[in-house]
Amino acid sequence: MTGAGAAAGGADPSSGSPAGGTAHVPGAAGGRSATWRSRALDRSLRDARERAEARSERFMATAVELLTETGRADFTLQELVRRSGLSLRAFYQHFSGKDELLLAVFEEAIRSYTEQVRQRLAGCPDPVDRLRTFIVDLYATAEAEADGDRLLCQA
Repeated sequence: MTGAGAAAGGADPSSGSPAGGTAHVPGAAGGRSATWRSRALDRSLRDARERAEARSERFMATAVELLTETGRADFTLQELVRRSGLSLRAFYQHFSGKDELLLAVFEEAIRSYTEQVRQRLAGCPDPVDRLRTFIVDLYATAEAEADGDRLLCQA
């Protein structure tokens, strides 16, 4: 080490020593050292991500309520925002528009339904029983849809 750092008895920042502002963090990606700055940023981003997910889920839940009540997707963003208790600005921070919100609701409904089917089929080791279970479940879902119990309500 040369220069002011050596003269002051400090450690070389690139060495990963505590005087350089880094410390080994167990579980850090690739066993690399993380600085206090990166740990603080990770915590901050984790909290921000959790808040963003909660707001997105709130918009989606409100959209499902509106879709379930009317059976139609012609609600306004103003109505969605009012019922969600969030702002229009917050909406546009999470979705580019109503179409993207509706697509997200659809994707979540399909993801949820697919997971339910997978769980039911997991208990059927016989391929014929699996197929029978799938067809009966698909028919029951279609029948519920015809009776007004929409797939979105299951999500």
